Amino acid sequence: MTNILKRIAVPLSRFTPRVGGGSAFFVRRLDIMQHNVIIAWLVLLVGCLGIIGCRSKPTLITNASDNLSDTQITNFTARASAGDVTASVRLAYYYGFIKCDRASELKWMEVAANQGDVSAQYNAGVLNEDADIKRAIYWFRLAASAGDANAKSRLIELKAQ
Repeated sequence: MTNILKRIAVPLSRFTPRVGGGSAFFVRRLDIMQHNVIIAWLVLLVGCLGIIGCRSKPTLITNASDNLSDTQITNFTARASAGDVTASVRLAYYYGFIKCDRASELKWMEVAANQGDVSAQYNAGVLNEDADIKRAIYWFRLAASAGDANAKSRLIELKAQ
């Protein structure tokens, strides 16, 4: 067993600092940026699982902190209506991932997209793809013109179809 660990650990020594002198294990210290990237990927994965869960089941078990109270919904709605992009996106995610209400999710994502958020423009395109392809292309073009690489590649894929 020790030989196996040494075979695995030795190549890692070129990339990671050695801890504990002669130890066969190596630990890579993550700086804050790497840590945030890992968290972002985990959030994305959980979000994707949430979308799948919403399509197959009407109820999705979430953390209590993900849920919004009536007061928070009213507050976010007022802020979003006043032009706060963050509030618009938060409402879109709330309705999409927590309430599984696709119509409200699309409504608030398009509000954020109209407020100029490039990610929201791309997401509005994705949300429109199944129902209204012309609307989806509109949002993809808008996001692509602002430099969104995902929107550009999605437009190429749609033209190929």
